[in-house]
Amino acid sequence: MANVSFNNIRKSLLFSCLLGFLALPVLAQNADWREKTDPRLWQWAQQPDSAVEFLIILKNRADVTSARQLRTKAEKGQFVYETLSRFAEKDQRDLRDLLQNESALHHSFWIINAIRAKGTSILLEKVAKMPEAGRLALNPIWHLSLPVQDSATVPSPDRYALP
Repeated sequence: MANVSFNNIRKSLLFSCLLGFLALPVLAQNADWREKTDPRLWQWAQQPDSAVEFLIILKNRADVTSARQLRTKAEKGQFVYETLSRFAEKDQRDLRDLLQNESALHHSFWIINAIRAKGTSILLEKVAKMPEAGRLALNPIWHLSLPVQDSATVPSPDRYALP
């Protein structure tokens, strides 16, 4: 009877180890999602009722090195354009589907294999947990001020009037 109990324990232990081994990649993927996210982005996303604009830079890059073998600049340009756009279309598909399903505003950039999106911390976490997401960065918004014009340098409207 003690033998049967020992065998059951051993089988349970073996099954638990096997299950843990199989679950390890999923746990590791979900554990490092914060490492993919810019801390400033995460801080902005934690503000109540905030939707923050961010960039999703995907892990994979298209290989365009064979463009060197082409002869003309036009051929090289066409090859690079087609390769990068096809690659981004395929590589970004799951992320774009997620953003579409979440009704999140987004725009794809094929040339760098990235997506600009706007969403909450919940969306950030979902995106960061996806295996194709390489890093999530805050999308800076620059506000440029117009140059100040001195009234002495601005011509009066009647200066250009016809006589």
